[in-house]
Amino acid sequence: MKGLIPLAQRFIAGTSTRTVSARKLHEVLGVGRDFTNWIRSRIQQYGFVENQDFIVCSPKRGSKQRGGHNAKEHYVTLDMAKELAMVERSDKGREARRYFIECE
Repeated sequence: MKGLIPLAQRFIAGTSTRTVSARKLHEVLGVGRDFTNWIRSRIQQYGFVENQDFIVCSPKRGSKQRGGHNAKEHYVTLDMAKELAMVERSDKGREARRYFIECE
C-alpha cells in the first residue's frame, strides 16, 4: 500500500499538517461522480470545515489541469481523508483508510 496517495505538508490554520489531494483520493477511490460535486456534497454532508479539515487552492499558473481556469485544488487532512475513504464503503475505501492509518 506504500505510496497509494502522496502526502504533502501544508499549512492549515497556521500549523504544518500532512495532507493529501482530495482529487487524487477521489481518483483512487474510483468514485462514479465528478470530483466537484463529490467533494462539495461530502463537505456539506459531514460538516467539514475549511481551514480546519481542508484548504482550497487555485492551481499553479500554466498547469494543464482539467476543469479550466477556475478549477480548485482541495487538500485534506489525514483525518478527513480517512473519513472520506470510510464513507465510500468499498474495497478501495477500506484500502485507502488503512493506508492513512499506517501513515500516522
